[in-house]
Amino acid sequence: MQSASDAYQQLLAKEPNNTEALYWLSVLEFERGQYDRSVDLLTHALRLAPGNSLLHYALGAIYIAQARFDEAIQSYRKSIQLKPDFAQAHNNLGNALLKAGKLQEAISAYRLAEKHSPGYIDPLLNTGVCYYEIGNGEAAVEAFKRVLLLSPDHAPALMYLGNTYYERGETAAAKDCYRKVLALTRSDGIRIRIATMLPMIMPSSTAIEQVRGSYVEQISGLLGQDLHVEDPTMEISYTNFLLAYHGKDDREAQELVAKLYLKSCPALHYESQHCANWQPPAGNRRTRIGIISRYLRNHSIGKTSGGIVEHLSRDRYEVIVIFLAPPVDETGRRIAEAADKVVVLPPGFRDAQRRLAEERLDILFYQDTGMDAFTFFLAYSRLAPVQCTSFGHPVTTGIPNMDYYISTDYWEPPGAEQHYSERLVMLRDVASVAYYYKPSLPDPVKPRSCFGLDENAHIYLCPQTLFKVHPDFDEAVRNILRLDPLGQVVFIEGKHPQWSDLLLQRFRSSMPNLVDRIRFLPQQPGRDFINLIALSDVMLDTMHFCGFNTSLEGLSLGIPIVTLPGRFMRSRHTMSFYRKMDYMDCVARDLQEYVSITLKLGTDPAYRHEVSQQILDRQDCLWEEIQVIREFERVFDEMLPRH
Repeated sequence: MQSASDAYQQLLAKEPNNTEALYWLSVLEFERGQYDRSVDLLTHALRLAPGNSLLHYALGAIYIAQARFDEAIQSYRKSIQLKPDFAQAHNNLGNALLKAGKLQEAISAYRLAEKHSPGYIDPLLNTGVCYYEIGNGEAAVEAFKRVLLLSPDHAPALMYLGNTYYERGETAAAKDCYRKVLALTRSDGIRIRIATMLPMIMPSSTAIEQVRGSYVEQISGLLGQDLHVEDPTMEISYTNFLLAYHGKDDREAQELVAKLYLKSCPALHYESQHCANWQPPAGNRRTRIGIISRYLRNHSIGKTSGGIVEHLSRDRYEVIVIFLAPPVDETGRRIAEAADKVVVLPPGFRDAQRRLAEERLDILFYQDTGMDAFTFFLAYSRLAPVQCTSFGHPVTTGIPNMDYYISTDYWEPPGAEQHYSERLVMLRDVASVAYYYKPSLPDPVKPRSCFGLDENAHIYLCPQTLFKVHPDFDEAVRNILRLDPLGQVVFIEGKHPQWSDLLLQRFRSSMPNLVDRIRFLPQQPGRDFINLIALSDVMLDTMHFCGFNTSLEGLSLGIPIVTLPGRFMRSRHTMSFYRKMDYMDCVARDLQEYVSITLKLGTDPAYRHEVSQQILDRQDCLWEEIQVIREFERVFDEMLPRH
């Protein structure tokens, strides 16, 4: 590569306006990761030949690598304007739109690429990827199967098809796809992927024990093999996210799988140079805090992170918000506007590691670790002297380079430090680790009939994501329906219809004579979701992994939420809100009391009104609690001198 580069530079020394040499030298610089130099060369070439479609196309590719997606979109559109039938440019325009979060526009671009080049596989595959990201599993499966009709051994299509089946809860079909990929590629990443698969909806408590036993056994077996994974975000592509919903102590399993990842993935051992000789901030230098998540948008993570970004002291802290894609909604833009600096990471894993290292952060704060594969695997690297996470995914990470887990003394039971591989640090005397803005009720409020609900029924709403519905919860649902003939238990359909089917299948086994009074409503947009909560008589908090955002939304409306705190922090959020309000009447000590409280609230309107009024009178302490910010500042300051 160096000899070719030297040759082109010698040619350009003689002929500085040779566009072909400028183009090929830019390609070589791009392959070396010298993106700015590559952009400069192409920009020079385009000044000489602005009508060259290929140069605009090449510039778009570099902009994508730099996460400059809007500029990439402009470059590809210029390329297409000059050459309307340029199928590759349409396809790459779709890629840039996909990275920018403009998924429907991306699908349109891919369709044009296919139109101009029938049989061109890339846009077919990428269309499926868009549908996968949207959550349209049926369309994604159809697109990937079309690719496989043209090329039966197309490993990426098989991989994405497996991912789609997995997301839909069709574990056996997913595993079949992964095994075909393994036969084609012999990829160690796929071996790990197969070993770490967990069912989306657990059929029984017995199945949980069996699945976890097999999980630990398979990982232990892989630890004895010589495996190599180049890019875990692409080759493994998932985290062990679902482990946290089993109601068990996950520390040992998390540490075990982290050991496997570190043994097999050399890229995870990356360390930023500035960490080796780092000194705590002194003089006028502010502490540089990076706040990172894929979900800094209209998502539970965005809702719980925005207030921290907005209110941390700017006299003491420089707040750098790190996105994986440019913010595209109101919540994301608000977070970006509140930051001192915004960084959009490039899509390549190693490029993202280097880009984060360039920021020379003092503290890197992962808002969730385990929900998204890209940030999860980034967390294994040493990218800041202090690295911490919190309840975005409320379970220990098992990652050696994750130094601290931030929680609150309201959440944690005695001995909780044993649940964490990180050093547990707790905010004091606050009900959560979020500076939370009070939700508002839509005006006007739609009646029950708009949601297909019976005006005369007692509505017990459980609005949690369906994989939170642990098999132990079935007994509570069964007893509520058995003892209240007017009761209906209402769930919200999952991201994929298969989730509801799997849960209903379990209910038909655990409560066959009552399942006709269990309802699944379609997913509701934000305002309608709040409206639905307001129409319920009682909210049911799930066991082992309770609500947070949904609980705050319910309490803001005065809706009673019955909760049963358990052994681990992830089951104790709603309890902490009641504790902060100094009102514990809806907090059960066991399952029998959970059912008893629920039935009294559901069947006694006067009592329910009294409880609702108590919640409304006491809830102001939950909103915009500045003590949360002051406590974050305290723990951040305490973290730094120890390094």
